[in-house]
Amino acid sequence: MKYIRVIALLTLLLSVCAGISTAALKAGVEAPDFTLKTTTDEEVTLSDFRGQVVILHFWKSN
Repeated sequence: MKYIRVIALLTLLLSVCAGISTAALKAGVEAPDFTLKTTTDEEVTLSDFRGQVVILHFWKSN
């Protein structure tokens, strides 16, 4: 269940970051907090993972 939550968070974060210009992203700046619903309609917030390592995996599909 935790794995699904992490994947859902990463997917949303990727879509949020895609809309932000790279000039706005600076090293050391805290990521904005956001909430999303998982595939099981459970709400997950980025701050739920505070203090944990969150890995972003970027991919492209055709």
